[in-house]
Amino acid sequence: MAVVDLGARRPVVPHRAPVSGRYRVSGSVFVNGTRFETSGSVTSNDGLEREDQLRKGMILKVQGDWEDEGEGRADRIIYDDTLRGPLTAMNWDEVARAGSLTMLGQTISLDSRTVFRGATPTAIAANPDQFRGRVSAWRLDDGSFRASFVGVRAIGSDFDDVNEVELEGVVANLDTSAETFTINGAQIDYTSAVGDDDFSIDDLENGLVVEVEGVLAGTIVMAQQIDKEEDLFGDDDDVEISGNVSDFDPLNRQFSVNGVNVSFDNDTEFDDLRESSLADGVFVKVEGVFRNGLLLAEEIEAGNPMPSWKAVLNRLIWQEKPWSLAVFASS
Repeated sequence: MAVVDLGARRPVVPHRAPVSGRYRVSGSVFVNGTRFETSGSVTSNDGLEREDQLRKGMILKVQGDWEDEGEGRADRIIYDDTLRGPLTAMNWDEVARAGSLTMLGQTISLDSRTVFRGATPTAIAANPDQFRGRVSAWRLDDGSFRASFVGVRAIGSDFDDVNEVELEGVVANLDTSAETFTINGAQIDYTSAVGDDDFSIDDLENGLVVEVEGVLAGTIVMAQQIDKEEDLFGDDDDVEISGNVSDFDPLNRQFSVNGVNVSFDNDTEFDDLRESSLADGVFVKVEGVFRNGLLLAEEIEAGNPMPSWKAVLNRLIWQEKPWSLAVFASS
């Protein structure tokens, strides 16, 4: 999970930005100590209309404004499932508090920060094919996911339509004649699909990141609606993130944090840790500039993986006007 601390780099008030992060409590969302008042309504394509339907761990987008005094107002709260459908496999180590989940052919990693609702991870792992679930997660570079929230209900209980599914990922094996493609191995048939918002089905191409909603026919997803997923960062965005180091490459001085590729050099400042301390699994905070698909680190700092009771920022995209950030907020 990426975590950010704005520190002294707070923008001039009042602030206005879209925010995405994990839900905390009904009636307010905390962002770096700022308490956002909410109307209680939620914008969602996944059957959620009220804030009291949200659950701890769900990744949200919040649009609003706030001031340095620690108070703000959320004009709009948006929630969208990352994956939804039947579970096919799961393993879970209760001691390590880690495991993985498979649904719609996608691999979803689970850890101690994943919030489970509807059943314990041990119970789900014992009979995964007896459950349908909705997953709120971060998509990683290799196409897999890291779950922030996993909510399940037993097959046969009321949980949307029994065959309704949703997934996101990179288009591959596009066949415009057969009107099919794959997402990380999942077979998609888009013969009856329509584009969402400003996206046209004619714009489908290999390598494009899309969100697909539809119904399951055997192992094939019959797409009903397809939309393009927006890029997380743009070139020259100032970014602050934090999370566990992965794919550490000391020779090329690169690693990843939550799917964001980080590069560092002799000009990178290290705070409370040394370059020699970097390794997979180490929790760090990174500040730098995003350019050509890489976060060029200006500072790498030792981080605390445990969030506070208020809010810990998840990602920050800093722009003159507008600027965006993402948050992690725990209960």
